Amino acid sequence: MKYGEAIREALYQELKADNSVVLFGEDIRYNLYGYTEGLYEEFGERVIDVPLMENTIVGMAVGASLRGLRPIVDLTVANFLYIAMDQIINMASKMRVMNGSSVPITIMCAEMSDSGAQHSDSPHEMFKMIQGLKVVTPVTPTEAYDMLREAVQDPDPVIYFSDRSLFYNEGNIMYDCKCNNCGEIFKSTEEKFPICPTCSI
Repeated sequence: MKYGEAIREALYQELKADNSVVLFGEDIRYNLYGYTEGLYEEFGERVIDVPLMENTIVGMAVGASLRGLRPIVDLTVANFLYIAMDQIINMASKMRVMNGSSVPITIMCAEMSDSGAQHSDSPHEMFKMIQGLKVVTPVTPTEAYDMLREAVQDPDPVIYFSDRSLFYNEGNIMYDCKCNNCGEIFKSTEEKFPICPTCSI
């Protein structure tokens, strides 16, 4: 599975597993960047195309999280984080220390080193210095899948930096499977035939 496909698979699995997960993004219905194909058709109004207003999108996601949803916000390009700095730093990252609220939002963006002056920054180190934020930077398809699923399930805000130059790198992802025979939870590259190693002997 390619890196970009692993991102799509993680989004699909989280939307499938939890009705409180919603996906806000720019041009996501039309699969502009290759990792949202079929999600709108499958999950309908939980996959929401939003205007190019990053501060509004992140502010809306913070509010939605305080009402019990688990928003995933796809800002597409890392530079667009700057437009939503107030919402990320003064709202999302501070809610737990200000009033004990959980803000389970995942902000997705891609770093692109060859996309012109205003689309090529790699600001993940800067965001690592903000208390209350978690930052992940997956390198392999396995990490792209696992880290995105863990980010969505995290009770606090996570910024998920993918790397557009890695989107066609290939590797296996591991699913959490429950054995049909004994009920054991195990890891497998094949989701469709969940028989654990012990029962398959």
